[in-house]
Amino acid sequence: MKNNKSLFWDTIRIFSQNDILTYVILIGSWVEYIYEVSNYFKSFKASLKTKDVDFLIKNIRKPNYKINIVSILEKEGYLVDIDYISEIFKFYKDKDLEIEFLVREIGKGQSKP
Repeated sequence: MKNNKSLFWDTIRIFSQNDILTYVILIGSWVEYIYEVSNYFKSFKASLKTKDVDFLIKNIRKPNYKINIVSILEKEGYLVDIDYISEIFKFYKDKDLEIEFLVREIGKGQSKP
């Protein structure tokens, strides 16, 4: 799990340097890890058991310029896996970390990410 945590922080650094961090929210079980390391909740211990890190894109219309996340992460050594049926992109770093971006569904009938 130690390597996962190191890769997680590398990913946060990459997002910060490339103006991605402003537009995403960490969700899922990795939030517990942030609670633990920030000591926001005294004596909180994360039950981190996954290598899957999920980010919610806060607003698909922002920023108003394009950020090529695929290119940025590939340049940093992440592997990109695209499910062409669901059109979902996943990013892998080594075998220790998997990153997925999620968007909220607005209204009925939206079928594509």
